Formats: sequence, C-alpha cells, structure tokens
Amino acid sequence: SSPDTQSGSNTPHHYVLYVVDPLAPASASQVADFGAALVVPSYGLSYTADRSTHSRTLNGAAMVIYALGGKVWVIDLRAGASHAPRQISSASNICGIVPVGERLQLTPDGLDSWVEVSDCSTSTASLYVRTTMNSTDSVLPLTNARLIDKLDDGAMNTLGFLVRDSNGLSFYSRDLVRLGAVAGGSGLQSLPSNAGRDYMAVQATFYRFNNSLRRITWSATGATLDPSIYTFTTSVNLNNGATPGWVGDIDAMYFIDGNTLMKIPSGGAPTPLATFAGTPIGTLFLTGNHVVVQQADRSPSQVLVISTIPKTGGVATTIATGNGAVVMGTTADSVLYSQGATLHVAKADGSADQVIPPDNAGSVVLQRTQVAERWYVDSLAKCVSDTATDKSCSNGTFVQRDLATQVPTNIGRVTHAKIYPATPLHGLTNYGNIPDMTGIPAPIEVHTSQDAAGHLVNTSDLYIWTPGSANSLGRVTYNIP
Repeated sequence: SSPDTQSGSNTPHHYVLYVVDPLAPASASQVADFGAALVVPSYGLSYTADRSTHSRTLNGAAMVIYALGGKVWVIDLRAGASHAPRQISSASNICGIVPVGERLQLTPDGLDSWVEVSDCSTSTASLYVRTTMNSTDSVLPLTNARLIDKLDDGAMNTLGFLVRDSNGLSFYSRDLVRLGAVAGGSGLQSLPSNAGRDYMAVQATFYRFNNSLRRITWSATGATLDPSIYTFTTSVNLNNGATPGWVGDIDAMYFIDGNTLMKIPSGGAPTPLATFAGTPIGTLFLTGNHVVVQQADRSPSQVLVISTIPKTGGVATTIATGNGAVVMGTTADSVLYSQGATLHVAKADGSADQVIPPDNAGSVVLQRTQVAERWYVDSLAKCVSDTATDKSCSNGTFVQRDLATQVPTNIGRVTHAKIYPATPLHGLTNYGNIPDMTGIPAPIEVHTSQDAAGHLVNTSDLYIWTPGSANSLGRVTYNIP
C-alpha cells in the first residue's frame, strides 16, 4: 500500500468500494478493490424537478461510476437493483474518470449520463462513454472540442450541449453530435464562465465572455447568443470556485462586479442594487426576500463581513463582521453563519440573531432543501458529548436540531473514544458532495485518530443515518485498513 500523503502520515491505505443497504448497514458488500491506487468514483444523482418553479428535490444517488482494470463500470444504486458492476463501452485503457456532476447528466433520474474518461495513452481527444452503453459500444472521441455546459428543458432533461470547437461556439445534440454553430457565436474562441441560470426564462442562461455578460437561449435544435448586455469593470471571475458570485430566482438574477451587487430583473437590464464599502464581494446567497452578501478580506487578518439587502433594494444590514464570520447557508428568512466556534441563525432583516446551543461539542452536517441552484438549510446535526468538558465527543450522541423550532432529535450513539479534530465545526463530515436530505439515507465519516503533528490518520469509520428519522444511525465499517 502507498503512504497516506494527504494527511502527512505514513499510514498505508487500501481502497475498496462497498455498496451499503441503509436498512442493513452492517452487511456492506464489496464490489471493487482498487488496491493502493484510488480512481475517484463519480455519481449520477436522481432529482424530482419542477419546471414551473425552477426547483428540484434530491432523491439520492442513482448510480456510481468508476474505472478499474482499464475499463469503466457502473453500479445501479436503486433499491431492489442487483448492485452488480456493469461494464460500459469497450474501452480497455482507461486511467480515470472526470466527476459527472450535472453538466453531463441527460435525465433527472440520474441513470443516463455521459462520462468523460482519461485514456492512459497520449491521446489529446476528449473521450466520452455513456452509462446506457453496453460492453461492446465504442468510446466517443471529441477532437479539438471543449464541452462547456448542458442546455436542458428546465426540468433537467438535456436538449443539447454548448461546445467550443474549431468553429467557435457550437450546438451539439444530447448524443454529442454537432448540429451547427450557435447563432452569434461563430468564430468565438474565448471560453465563457457560467454567470447564472436565467430562471426568469425556461431555456436561457448567462455567460461571461472576457468582460462581457451575454445571454444564451436554446431549443432542441439550436442555440442563440445575444449581444453583450453588461460590461464588467473588474477582472474577478463570476464563477468563483465552488461558491459562484451569482444567484437567481424566478424574479431576477444577481451577480457581482467588484464590490457592486448587480440585478437583472425579469425583462429588464442590469442595474446596480448596492455597492458595499471595503473588500470585494466573494459569495452570494438568497433568502425569500433578501440577497446575502459575503465579503472577504484576503489579508492575514481574514476580516469577513456578512450583509443582507432586500431584493427590491434599499439599505443594507450588517449581520456579522470580524474574523471567522462565514455564511454556512440560508433558510427562507434567515442566515446560518459561524463565527469562530459559535453558530448563529440571524434573521435576514437584522431583527434577531440567535446563538445555536453548543451542545458541548460536535460537528455540523447541514441538511438542506434545494430551490433553483441554491440549497436552503432547515436543520443541522451535531455529535453531542455526554459532558461539557469533553470536546472530542467520545461515545457521544448524534443529534439533529431543527433551526426553526430548535427541537432536537436523537439519531443514535457514536461509539468512539474520540473524534478528531475536537472542535465544534469539524470532525464529523458528510461524505462526498451529496447534500443530506430529509428521508434520504446519508453516510457520515468519522475520524478516530490523529498523529503527533495533528494530521488526521487515514483510519475512519462510516455510519449511515436518515435525516429526520430518530435512532436511524447505524455503523457500517470498523476501521477498514
């Protein structure tokens, strides 16, 4: 086995893929053995989408996709499925896959998706396999083409793809066949960054091309790129990593330009909503009636500012300022934020700020509901120690607390002497990038040891719990080597 280089420890590790039935967590089935070289798997996520409100509900992971032995495999994770690995495509020299995400997913049920794969050879073409392929289907190469985004019908059914190729911007079918140039995009070679879905329309989105904001509309047969509707004054990228500098709903789209918050109302042109003094805006969130603004000072002091402003405009309200003030999520009318080791729920209009009871110790797992492209937080889960002085949650209780009522629900006992790191906001984490949803079983990874330097040793246990269900916590593994 290879050393655990991620944690800084020399502890060897061995990667094995298991399928776990949430109703019987102790009887996990091994389906793949990667040895010491992990090829990170990807997932197809199942949603129920509402086209009229541009909202969706996550139903869970429908399949897992991974590469092993040079081949690409998929496992159906739905209840009642066999969970036996199935080879997709005839590819036999694959070294890895690119996480699917929603960019390549063709249907809301998560079962039909393209997967970008990496060939072990020196091939420069982008290679794609489809999860509906059988073991004799050929890999699809896209040469001199860069897939930018999927274009769907508003209910997560993909109509086609926006692709940059040698012709400029092109429209490709859902089968990745080029249908023609995007009207208005011929010869355009600059790669755009996603500037926000236009929720005021069903099939439209905004992109930033260099310093220009432009809108794309589409049908099942083609797409059109409109002229520039706004010129940015700063070089800050709208697509700010995993926390985009834009948010939208069915009434308007909001984006940032330096320290100015911009608004595009339905049928209107971009207009400034507010300008915030100090550092540039880093992240935007939405509540029902407010835009939440996170400003970040990148200096060593890390002074952070959280503000809100009504969607209709007006005077901004400062919710929190100072070292460590970070937005963790929003509800329909409130902002959940951390400041140091303290959690707060503040009304977006500034009328109240409630400190979440510390429960002695533990770590936060947000449990959310998705509206448009944002997740609303409705509760959090923590590992609660038996004694006030124990910050490592030894043999503690996993508790879910409703943010609106503050009523706790006991999920089950965590049977460990210690959980690391022993701070209120870390140590117990949701596993992977799938948010925890009410009624949907979710995994929790627990770190149980650390080395002298404070690095988490690659020894952990896995639990399964169902958000919203009392006493649903079940232990899956016992220190898999």
